[in-house]
Amino acid sequence: MQFINLTTLFIAAASILSSCQPKGNQNNNSEAERDNTAILEKNKEARDDSLKLTEAYALQAQFSNIVSADYETTPVKSNLGDDAADDPAIWINKIHPEKSMIIGTNKKAGLNVYDLQGNELQFIPIGKMNNADVSYNFAYKGQQVDLLAGSNRTSQSIDVLLIDGANQKIIEKPLCSIPSSVDDVYGLCMYFDAVANKHYVFVNGKNGKIEQWLLKNDNDSIKGELARSFWVSSQPEGMVVDHVTNTLFVGVEEDAIYKFKAQAQADTSSIRLTASCNANNAHISYDIEGLTIYRISDTKGYLLASIQGNFSYAIFDLSEKNNYITSFIIKDGVFDGVEETDGIDANASLMGPKFPKGMLVVQDGFNKDKKENQNQNFKIISFERILQFLQ
Repeated sequence: MQFINLTTLFIAAASILSSCQPKGNQNNNSEAERDNTAILEKNKEARDDSLKLTEAYALQAQFSNIVSADYETTPVKSNLGDDAADDPAIWINKIHPEKSMIIGTNKKAGLNVYDLQGNELQFIPIGKMNNADVSYNFAYKGQQVDLLAGSNRTSQSIDVLLIDGANQKIIEKPLCSIPSSVDDVYGLCMYFDAVANKHYVFVNGKNGKIEQWLLKNDNDSIKGELARSFWVSSQPEGMVVDHVTNTLFVGVEEDAIYKFKAQAQADTSSIRLTASCNANNAHISYDIEGLTIYRISDTKGYLLASIQGNFSYAIFDLSEKNNYITSFIIKDGVFDGVEETDGIDANASLMGPKFPKGMLVVQDGFNKDKKENQNQNFKIISFERILQFLQ
């Protein structure tokens, strides 16, 4: 869901100008009627979005847990006003944690790579990348390497790239590009099955189809093999796997969060998280967007979800019932607050003195600088700030 800002005036002006044009032949009239119909539809969309925006801000009054961002990334390259930034992924440098990286998708152009203070290190013009995730220790050419996978809407594929952690960059040429049959590749996450010692990528599409792909090392190249497909009832996006319990969580935007067994040989039955449904939890206002796992240990951790309908972040435990714990919002501090978040990612690893308990990275749909609109970006929050709500 993307709210439209400050468009009603321009649409109304276009409508007036259109109505003042001289009458032509019948074909011109028909074309003008179609144009007017399109303008009216856009005008209605703008009014509806304006009402939703007003409601989302009003609903924030229910939340008392408030944090502010510690850093923000360089804005993504796009036309001002574009819905471009989408999903972040955190890669951990296990030797030099302070040199870990944040990879952010630009669904208009490619991938951005940032350091932990949000400075842009690299831009990869690979296509309209929607979601991204990382996986560690894949056997490739006699080495253990780390991989980045992204859903590429330009090629309708899963692109797999090599992470060059020593040089804080991503190798631009994909190791492989796996064509997907879902209806417009959207959400994506990676999964390592420790028992089977296999790496997978999940990808979903707007029609509710989810594919699970096995990544295989084949004669020193990487190939994708479709392991299974299954469905949810309507449009999903955010997905994440809890590697401890081998559980795949899927956010169905206007419904709830569902969980599946992540193992490729498992059945495709699902369980609906009742506390993630608006009918059962007043703190949930659709759409449900990004999902991430914050794991402290094998016995303790949290599932986080970005809730676009009230610009909040819901926290659930990782027990069998996935109970709702609380929500928080991100407001103005040194940097502007955050609204209409798509993707999120969290990690509990130490990442230097500024992030002793790890971090949360969120996409900011309405990025501002001194109240002036800027291109979208990602906000970076020390997870230590969020843990205070979980004592």
